[in-house]
Amino acid sequence: MSVIVVDMEGGVLENDTVIESYVEPEETVKIMLEPKRNVAAKLQVQVHVGARTTSTNLSVFEFTVTLPTFCTYLMQPADMSDSKHPPNSSVTFSMSANFDQVVKWIEKSFILTEQLNTGAGGLQVKFASNQGDQASRLWFQIKRDDKLKVKIGCDNMELAGDVIQDICKFLNVSELESEANFPDEMVKFGTVLGDVTEFHLSRSKLTADMADSSQRVKALVVRAEDARQLGEMGLMKQHYANLFGMNGELIGEYAKRSNNHQALLDALKKVNVMISKASNLRVGKAKTGVVTDCRKAIKASNFDTIFNIVQYGSGGKVK
Repeated sequence: MSVIVVDMEGGVLENDTVIESYVEPEETVKIMLEPKRNVAAKLQVQVHVGARTTSTNLSVFEFTVTLPTFCTYLMQPADMSDSKHPPNSSVTFSMSANFDQVVKWIEKSFILTEQLNTGAGGLQVKFASNQGDQASRLWFQIKRDDKLKVKIGCDNMELAGDVIQDICKFLNVSELESEANFPDEMVKFGTVLGDVTEFHLSRSKLTADMADSSQRVKALVVRAEDARQLGEMGLMKQHYANLFGMNGELIGEYAKRSNNHQALLDALKKVNVMISKASNLRVGKAKTGVVTDCRKAIKASNFDTIFNIVQYGSGGKVK
C-alpha cells in the first residue's frame, strides 16, 4: 500500500510530492505535512493498494483535498491554560464589512474543532500554531458597532500581515488603515536602525581615511621618482619602502570599507523587511503610503518618524 500526496499548485510544501509506503494495508493513515507558507493549497492524493507487496495490479483511489490558508493553526478551547495569557502584540482596525462574512472567512481559512461562539456583541476566538511556536498565536476579537472593530493579537508581525491581506481579499476591502502595537519587533527594529546609523558614520570616516591615504601614496610616488632622477638611490629605496607599507594599509582600509558596506546592506535589507511587514498591515493607499513615507524618513535619517509610521501608518495617527 502506498499513499502519494502531490502539491498541485506548488510552493506550499517543502517537497512537491510526499510518498509513504506500508507493508500491510491500514484503515487509517497519517502523513506529516508542513506547509511553509500561509496560502490555500490543493493537494492531489492517490492511494495504491495491492493484494501483495509484489502485486503489479493495483487499485488506485484518487481524490483532491483543499488546505485552508491557515491550516497549521488549531483552535484553542477557552479553558486551556495557554489561552489565558494574550499575546503581547496586536493590530487593531475598523472596517465596513458584514459580520457574517467575517465569520465565513474564519470558517474557510482555519480548521475549526468546535463551533464559533458568536453573539450580539461580536466574536472572540483563539488559535495557536500546532508546531508549538509561541510567537505564532492568533487571537481574534471582533466587536459589532457602526463598523466592525477588529483586534488581532499576534506576536508575529508577518503573520498578522498575512491575516489582514487574506481577510481583505476575501471581503473585497480595497482600503484599510490600522494601528500596530508590536513592542518586541520595534525594539529589534530600533537596534537595526542604530546599526544603520553607525555603519553610515563608519563609512564616511573610512572613505575620508582612504582619500587621505591615497593622497599620501601619490606624494610618495612623486618623491621616489624625484630621488631616482637625482640619483639618490638610498632615499628612493626609503620612499618605495614607505610606499609598500602605505599600500598594505590601503588594502586593509579597503577590506574594512568592504565589510562595512556589506554590513550596511544587510542592515538595510532588515529595514526593508520591516517596512514590508508594516505595509502589509494596511491595504490600498495606506499600504503604499507606509512604504513611501518610511523611505523618505530613512533618507532624512528621521528614525522617530519611522517608528510612528510603522505604528500608526502613513501620516501619523490612524484616523
